Amino acid sequence: MPVVNSKRNKRRRSINYHPQLTVPPDVLHKWKRKYSKKGKTVHKPELLENSDFDIIRTFESQLRGAVNYYAMAHNVCRWNSVQWVMEQSLVKTLAAKLKTTAKKIYRKYVYKPNDGKKGLRVVVKREEKKPLVSTFGTKPIKRVRLGYVDARDDIPRPFNANRSELLQRLLADKCELCGNKQGPFEVHHIRKLSDLKRCGKNPPQWVETMSALRRKSLVVCKDCHLDIHAGRYDGKRL
Repeated sequence: MPVVNSKRNKRRRSINYHPQLTVPPDVLHKWKRKYSKKGKTVHKPELLENSDFDIIRTFESQLRGAVNYYAMAHNVCRWNSVQWVMEQSLVKTLAAKLKTTAKKIYRKYVYKPNDGKKGLRVVVKREEKKPLVSTFGTKPIKRVRLGYVDARDDIPRPFNANRSELLQRLLADKCELCGNKQGPFEVHHIRKLSDLKRCGKNPPQWVETMSALRRKSLVVCKDCHLDIHAGRYDGKRL
């Protein structure tokens, strides 16, 4: 009968009959493909109209939402590779918006807290109020063993950028279709972006504009708004 080394067996970790929660590899690949094209990271053109604060906030919210979903997985640290891809896409998005280089973006927004890791941060100062701070990548990705999220983890709250962006677009006093700067201006809404696909293969100009901007609203003058609802808008005023 073979002799079993008891000391060696005590030191060895055994996972027999103990299922593990892991992050599926295809989920990680799917997330990487969202921010890359042909193996290279790319910027997100649908966010170019947003402010720097909103762009960083959007990337951080997407990352933390995915990481928190798999917080109990044994290999949750593999999300670090996705975070790196998202960071490159974030930097390229900011560079495309500001028409500068990625190196200058890092110099402008790089931030390294005392109790975290290096990431990106933007600060919006306000009069007589605390400044608005948005960060990306400064929180370490760690496994949560007890099945709850620590209240001290400052997870980004649901943030709706449409309200502030829409306010700025209304204050611009300009029709987003024809460029008319003489009001009154109105807001054209749709229920959801998927409704734009029902316009056929040759959609009108206002549909193409909303699809490119990925917005469910457009600030338009009264004439354009009436033409859209009457189905006679042909884009000739562009």
